[in-house]
Amino acid sequence: MREHPDVFVVGLTATPFTKGLGDLFSKVVSCTTTDQLVEEGHLAPIRPYLAVAADMRGAKVSSTGEWTEAALTERGMAIVGDVVAEWVAKTQEHFGGPVPSIVFGATVDHCIELARQFQAAGHNFQVVSYRNKDEENAQLIADFKAPGSDIVGLISCVALGKGFDATHILCGVDAHPYRKSFSSHIQQLGRVMRPHEGKEYALWLDHSGNFARFFDDTIDLFAHGVQELSGESLDAKERKEPTEEEREMFACPSCHYALGGAKVCPSCGWERPARLSMVENVAGTMVELDIGQRKNKHAWQENKFYAWKEIAAVALDWKRGDVSSAERFAKAQYHSIYGDWPPRDYSMAHAAAHPDPAIYSYIKSAVIRWARGKARRAA
Repeated sequence: MREHPDVFVVGLTATPFTKGLGDLFSKVVSCTTTDQLVEEGHLAPIRPYLAVAADMRGAKVSSTGEWTEAALTERGMAIVGDVVAEWVAKTQEHFGGPVPSIVFGATVDHCIELARQFQAAGHNFQVVSYRNKDEENAQLIADFKAPGSDIVGLISCVALGKGFDATHILCGVDAHPYRKSFSSHIQQLGRVMRPHEGKEYALWLDHSGNFARFFDDTIDLFAHGVQELSGESLDAKERKEPTEEEREMFACPSCHYALGGAKVCPSCGWERPARLSMVENVAGTMVELDIGQRKNKHAWQENKFYAWKEIAAVALDWKRGDVSSAERFAKAQYHSIYGDWPPRDYSMAHAAAHPDPAIYSYIKSAVIRWARGKARRAA
């Protein structure tokens, strides 16, 4: 490519976070999005639940920026029993019993212990790892895919995270916490989203904290696709660990439906009090994440007054409390969304106490697209 700079080159990739792509290519084009593929039936939707997760606060970090293998093993071993118990409970609740599953453990030792406890509970799970011979791994995968297989699930750290394709999987379990690697989280989700005859959705049981840790980035990626080649902003930055208050606030306290940042519970109508965190949880209880609400990113637009309150809150945050500047910004965003100006009685005094992260992300993306368009027009 460098020897022939006059030649136009198109690169096709399923892993746009790959380091170095920005050194060779000048632009990224997302021809479709995950949300669109789900809507069109090319991918299966997921129903993610959040459960007891490995507590990685204070865990030792390696030179790569991820937690050390020793720390992952130690923290992961503490929740092995929860992983098995929740898998049994959720597959029974949704499917009436065990279904083909894939589990991502923190380390090989952790995977082996997970398999031991699954087997002790009467469920045949097998480990795929570098400690096996290649032919042994290949045979385990072939046996798992075979109709009527007695292997219920496969467990691995990273071996099955990329390129592995078994469309009949109905449940994924994530017990491998990532501190920075958003791409690994997305690749793992992809293992359960393959469409299959009769497959309405796949469960995703999160014991790693990754779904909460990467939540906003996941929603944005599913809705808009990849926007930059370097991927550094997504795959190289440390995600802040949730505080104790945030950990306790991931789900609706009334019905345990996980809100993921929504202000009003779509299940029971509970409304989040002002100034509370975006996260709700009930300790020790696995709760469903509101991925359906977030997938339809325009749902909040149906209530214009609610949308104005959130837009005003975003504007005040964006403009650092400068009410005059924030009001102009908020009116511009409202006009961009609805095609007309907000009513005169829609004042900044109505601003929500805390902006909804989904709406904040939506407006941020819109501003970025506008800025990029302005730059292209100027060029």
